[in-house]
Amino acid sequence: MADITDNFDNETKIAELLGSEVSGGELTSVNVSGGAVLDFNGSSDIIDLGTSTDIKPKTGDFSAFIWVRGTTASTDTPFGDKPTGALGVEGWYIRLQSSSVVDLIMADGTNYVNTNFGMHDIDDGNLHHIGFTWDTSAQTFAYYVDGVARSSTGGSSSGTVGDVSNTSDTSIGGRPNNAQFYDGSLAAAVTYSDIRTPAEALLDYQNGYIDEADGNITGYWKLNDASGT
Repeated sequence: MADITDNFDNETKIAELLGSEVSGGELTSVNVSGGAVLDFNGSSDIIDLGTSTDIKPKTGDFSAFIWVRGTTASTDTPFGDKPTGALGVEGWYIRLQSSSVVDLIMADGTNYVNTNFGMHDIDDGNLHHIGFTWDTSAQTFAYYVDGVARSSTGGSSSGTVGDVSNTSDTSIGGRPNNAQFYDGSLAAAVTYSDIRTPAEALLDYQNGYIDEADGNITGYWKLNDASGT
């Protein structure tokens, strides 16, 4: 499914990070996609997911979620498309900036929507579940941290975003064309072809694992095998 283009530092068992609780939210299971996360070194580690349009929003709704563990010094892009086109990307990405801002980008190569959110302590060195939904009709993002929807702090738009079925590589761990690498741990990256409801986002966080039977899943990477498959 994906090619790992560099060696990872190690695998860390997620049970060692979570115990029985995540940021005050009781887990029904300490099991994020097989019970392990991958550590990324912040300078070269990346998983290249290729250019499949199956994991692109195209002209429809879209959601993407991932577990992250990092610090202020380890901010950058854990999940998204490599830079091309409008605003440095034709596609989408989640970027954690050192200014304590989370950027969500959706762009079709001409127009873009860029929405900002606060960090909400996801840079505190603990494991957190983050992600977004994209409503293509409303041209808006919803952003979740640990199952809770967060309010926007600003952003910009150049116009209506249309077909996002670009051929940019999607990657986990960074955007190497811009030298934006994530330094920290990542687990259970997933994309959907629908808008995850608040109840679904909360349940995914509380359960700590992905329901693989969900028919709206378009991509799922457990990140529990450092050899890469």
